Amino acid sequence: MQIMDEIYRIASTERIQQLEKELAMQLTELKSEIEEQETHRAYSSVRIPKDISYFRRERELALKKTLQVAESKPLVVQADVMQRELESCLRREYTPENLPLLLLQYYTERIIQLAQSKYLHMLRWKRFCQHSKIMEQLYPLYKKQVAYIMQEYNDAVQRAERLSVARENFLMGKSNPSNLVTQ
Repeated sequence: MQIMDEIYRIASTERIQQLEKELAMQLTELKSEIEEQETHRAYSSVRIPKDISYFRRERELALKKTLQVAESKPLVVQADVMQRELESCLRREYTPENLPLLLLQYYTERIIQLAQSKYLHMLRWKRFCQHSKIMEQLYPLYKKQVAYIMQEYNDAVQRAERLSVARENFLMGKSNPSNLVTQ
């Protein structure tokens, strides 16, 4: 059986090609405008936009993801299952190629968890601290816990920003540098 995204070929219609041309022109104008106005590059938080091939690859990946449709399950042969288990035991689970992407996924999920944790702490503080005596006793503990959450949150954000290069390289079809994880 074939997967749906192998059957369906992603093609660019005239409208999409026109929109891509407009996007390419807008990107070049934006790049030139940023480069003209950017005298202090080291202090700027504005990033130069990606090129059109990056956005085309993003669109293709989004379309492929939507084309993944569940099929009926094939017959299971026990010998094949045992063979696959043997092969998976012999194969390395984490390789230098996929480790940066796995770490990026972990840190982006961790950022969401930490933001939710801080929000829940704030809600609990508001709900349970109605009296000033209780607030005086528990505020240092609350402050310490929120500081710990924020410290871990900032660490996860920095690591995710550093590892976001791996996702961009994956989308552009480039290989990741060997020192990306240890930077």
